[in-house]
Amino acid sequence: MMASKSTIYFNTVCTACVFVCLFSFSIHAQVPTGNQLPEVLKDIKAAAGTCKRDDIVSNASSIPTKTEVQPDFGCAKSPIEALALSKQADTLLVDLRLSEPYQAFHIENTLNLNVTDLLNKRYWYSKTVVLIGDGKAEREMYRTCAHLKQSGYKQVYVLRGGMPLWLTHNLAVSGRPSPVLQLSSLTAAEFWLESQRVENLVLVDQKRDSIRRDLSSSVVLPNITGQAIKVAIERRRKESNHTLTAVVLVTDSSITEAQLQQYQQTILPMPLLVYSDTHDKYLNHVTVQKAIWAAQARGPKLPGCGL
Repeated sequence: MMASKSTIYFNTVCTACVFVCLFSFSIHAQVPTGNQLPEVLKDIKAAAGTCKRDDIVSNASSIPTKTEVQPDFGCAKSPIEALALSKQADTLLVDLRLSEPYQAFHIENTLNLNVTDLLNKRYWYSKTVVLIGDGKAEREMYRTCAHLKQSGYKQVYVLRGGMPLWLTHNLAVSGRPSPVLQLSSLTAAEFWLESQRVENLVLVDQKRDSIRRDLSSSVVLPNITGQAIKVAIERRRKESNHTLTAVVLVTDSSITEAQLQQYQQTILPMPLLVYSDTHDKYLNHVTVQKAIWAAQARGPKLPGCGL
């Protein structure tokens, strides 16, 4: 008697189920428990080389946060000193600028990384690291230097004046750099930040005297020359206990690349930054900044009762 189609289908499915179960049991039986290596993997040869992975620090609380770290101005190295360090085998040049300016131009053999990258590369802690920036807000660079030292790095330095000062020394770069005047020029927001730093000396061209009312610690220069800037620097050093890290010159938009280079050469190794935009733009930024502070002081808006 011939079996019905339904009977054949049922027998086929059952046979398949039994096969799958036996196969699954066989595979499961071959998987060892605990830390034993499966038999199938024991004959595989070890890799010829090894790769170092980035160590994600498990105890993050043991590393100080940047907010807890004071800037270490002793990290500063002039472009000539940084160039000498770059020739040593154990030195890493680390460019902390954003990708776009780095791609435009950079010092040869530099790595474009951020601070988190450096903290995770614990196998670099014994190397000499030179940090490179754009020459602006350098106080943060010196804080980063101190942060890396406290986190385990043995030798960390900062290229003083960043890329603008490197170019002023006519040192080689890869790519096509912008003019030093453009690189050293500050926006209203950047100028406001630099003017708040006690480590900076703000010099105001007499033609821009109106802006001095909003800059309590600034100094007016009747005539802007390299020598006049140099004298102001020496006077500041005698009168202040703070480390002087940069000069910020407030002048008009008529300043030229040649003039900036002449001023910068006269005051080396002191970095020189320039603000040549309008007083109104500066005031607008200050107004916005005060509004932000006021909003922060009020705190988040609370919902009304019953909501």
